Amino acid sequence: MGAELGATTSVFPSDSQTREYMTAQQRGQNWVEFKADPDAEYDGIIEINLDELEPLISRPHSPDSVVPVREVAGTPVTQVLVGSCTNSSFVDLQTVAGVLKGKTVHESLSFGVTPGSRQVYTMIARSGALGDLIESGARILESACGPCIGMGQAPASGAVSVRSFNRNFEGRSGTPNAQVFLASPETCAASALTGVITDPRELGARLKIEVPERYLVEDNMIMPPSQEPDKVEVVRGPNIKPLPINKPMKDNVVGQVLLKVGDNITTDHIMPAGAKVLPLRSNIPAISEYVFEKVDPTFATRAKAQGGGFVVGGSNYGQGSSREHAALAPMFLGVRGVLTKSFARIHRDNLINFGIIPMIFANPADYDDISEGDELRIDDAKASLVSGEELLTVRNLTKNSEYQARHNLTPRQVNIIMSGGLLNYIREHGDATNVEREATAAAHGTTTALPTRTTKTINVPGDKPKPLGQAELFDQLVVETYNREAASFDEFGHGISEKSDRRLVDLIAPKPEAKALDVASGTGNLAIALASRIGEKGSVTGVDLAEAMLEVAERKVRTRKIRNVTFKIMDAQHLQFEDNTFDVVTCGLALFYFPDIEGTLKEMLRVLKPGGTLAVSTADAENAFSPLSEKYMARLRELTNTLGKDLPAYPEIAGLTRTRSGLERLLKEAGFTSVEVREESIPVRFNSTKDWWEFGRGSTWGDLLLADMSAEQRDEFKKQHLSEVE
Repeated sequence: MGAELGATTSVFPSDSQTREYMTAQQRGQNWVEFKADPDAEYDGIIEINLDELEPLISRPHSPDSVVPVREVAGTPVTQVLVGSCTNSSFVDLQTVAGVLKGKTVHESLSFGVTPGSRQVYTMIARSGALGDLIESGARILESACGPCIGMGQAPASGAVSVRSFNRNFEGRSGTPNAQVFLASPETCAASALTGVITDPRELGARLKIEVPERYLVEDNMIMPPSQEPDKVEVVRGPNIKPLPINKPMKDNVVGQVLLKVGDNITTDHIMPAGAKVLPLRSNIPAISEYVFEKVDPTFATRAKAQGGGFVVGGSNYGQGSSREHAALAPMFLGVRGVLTKSFARIHRDNLINFGIIPMIFANPADYDDISEGDELRIDDAKASLVSGEELLTVRNLTKNSEYQARHNLTPRQVNIIMSGGLLNYIREHGDATNVEREATAAAHGTTTALPTRTTKTINVPGDKPKPLGQAELFDQLVVETYNREAASFDEFGHGISEKSDRRLVDLIAPKPEAKALDVASGTGNLAIALASRIGEKGSVTGVDLAEAMLEVAERKVRTRKIRNVTFKIMDAQHLQFEDNTFDVVTCGLALFYFPDIEGTLKEMLRVLKPGGTLAVSTADAENAFSPLSEKYMARLRELTNTLGKDLPAYPEIAGLTRTRSGLERLLKEAGFTSVEVREESIPVRFNSTKDWWEFGRGSTWGDLLLADMSAEQRDEFKKQHLSEVE
């Protein structure tokens, strides 16, 4: 249910209770303790006081519409269902049977029970609970999805059904106007007895159900894989059709807006469940006739007549169950792109896997300008994706207008779209294991971050302690800021840092099996880019003083299963390596932060092998994002003078790192004999003042200055600056 609440993944600790359960299932030898690291950090923490917890219930028509049972108690009920894949364990059904034992369900309703597995079914039969359920008036259903996906037990029109299931989207039960509530097995049992939604505490103390010391384990119905798979015949009836495969993406994407929908469109809206549709799951041509049937029964006919096109949606498009058919069937009908305000993550991934471009309005207000039937065109879409452009220009030929759409595709996902879907991609790239080694974690955008800088002043033994200068204080503030806000740097400049890191690696083209050092590694993008070029026989070490940034970097490496990169907390001015250690030393967008730039460059030269390569990238906050940066920096300097601020700042020599001639001079003075400095630009677009303020600006000194202001001063500065940007 984490997905229903917006979570990508839900992780629970594997504790002593888990071990007891696995032991009872005769799998104790497979138990592994699984818990969070002692120093784990979280974006948010929700503390639940168990003394205040009370029975809850989800109202129609969304699992997250949760209220205490007491708020809807007394609502007449005509159907109660317990089981399916959720709340259908042996303990759950023993509890329900205990509540109902010796009683009869209310005459106004029907009551059904779906055991969660063959094991549960057998065990409640042997314990006597099955008999108690049957005697109470329960209908016992097979162990399957059943009513949860609309396969049987459809409620009466307009009826209230209380279920211990996991989803209650409108129409999912098989009855379009049914009012489906989701509740615990205890609440279901209490409501079944009374005929109205009932808080189970009104029936008395909670039953105590003993967990079995040993579960029934029967594998006699399991058929192991054949030892001669080539001789196995796969029998396909007339309703099982070959899986349709998409074609590779065309250079331009053109089509009509086939449908425009609102917020919170579920996969049930896109590809309905139910007894009429589900038997066609292996027949895509047939099941595609029902795409968006509940929203617009003419959709499939119109989509085929138009040869495909686009779907436009609001926020949280594709929420709900992760059914692939909600992407596969639209692909079969020719849907080439879906343009929304936001996506549910799993459905977005499914669209990519079937070659449909998921796009998000850069300006959500553009949603209002598009109408069903408008002709849309994305020129050079293929070239734009391949070149790494973050935005696609969507032209509305009907209204002679344009919209910017953000695709947020990783390079791997771009290749999948190019190929026409994941199946084509795997065929083209060979072994699926090698394909899946690539990371796909960045489904909501780039995993880049602005590399940090790092250094502290270390006193020479015997020296008297000296007060830190402005440059040293600034450096400490930078490290503290990056430690505090490491995750937010992933979105800076819409991934400009990662792009510049990759460009740097492309320029130096490190040789396979090289040994590399990345100084001021930050969130690790440059180190990871190096690792991909030098291969598994090479090695990359990334160093930084901002510990939180390195934690982000280490998570990326673990996620992508990269084994030739390590990260260390280390001062760039005092590199703890022997002379002549590395073939390549890099430093991305960080040199200007160092209090002792000359000393740091000499340290890099010291650890670099003779004939090795140093690669440095730098940028100037004064014009990093022209033409917006000039306005921003000018107003910051004006405000500094007005307020009389004297904050720690970059060392004076940092100005040399920001010009071609200055950087060349610094490198040669440090002892590098062959120096080449290139000036290159990378396009970054900000599509609104809010976009610029949140993801642009790009001056760490400016951030520190704003943090030093009062809230009123910051608000006034922001207001004046954004009026200029507008």
